[in-house]
Amino acid sequence: MRRMLISALALTFAGFLFSTHAAEAVTLTLQPDATTGLDTKIRQEAATTNYGSNDPLGIGEYYSIVRLERMLIKFDLSSIPNNAIIDSAQLKLKIAVDESDNVRTLRIYRTKRDWVESQATWNVWKVANNWSTAGGFHVDDCEQTNIGSVALSATEAVGTVITINLTSTTKAGLDLGNGWLLKMDTEANDAYSFYSSDAVNATDRPQLVVTYHVPILNPVIVVQ
Repeated sequence: MRRMLISALALTFAGFLFSTHAAEAVTLTLQPDATTGLDTKIRQEAATTNYGSNDPLGIGEYYSIVRLERMLIKFDLSSIPNNAIIDSAQLKLKIAVDESDNVRTLRIYRTKRDWVESQATWNVWKVANNWSTAGGFHVDDCEQTNIGSVALSATEAVGTVITINLTSTTKAGLDLGNGWLLKMDTEANDAYSFYSSDAVNATDRPQLVVTYHVPILNPVIVVQ
């Protein structure tokens, strides 16, 4: 009887704590085609023209002609759990044309507008919805701190794949749900064109590689 009473008292004062451990890492590779891919460019000199089905897509200002372009791109991240911890994330783009004669840095920013691939232009992010500033880089349109960048030397060969390492460690930090804006930091004689999701060759298309893990909670009984 005494032993049963002690056991009952012990259970009365028992509590629960949780320890965590990481599940095995998962690597997700996304390289969508023209049907499922979302990417376009916006051009200052053709401010009302949409390029949603174009390939390739330019970023920067061309040295051979008067033309300034930025790129919008979005990947479907729905298969990544909301509580996932991002171990690494890389955006890979293949160079189709080099129109740069300067060393520059290409930067990637999270966009705040729910732009539409078939409607976005230099002036609007979708029909009847203007960017706060044409070109989509106003603080209300796009974050002003980049989440990744890559230095370009103006000597890269056509066909070179550049890799942009993204700094985000959570799914929410990786994407606000609207994808990214890519632009050169100076935008003067520094343009490159990159293959888009509309590229005929599947291996030329933009690729996002994300490695993540999901923390697992383990209940631990604590008896006081």
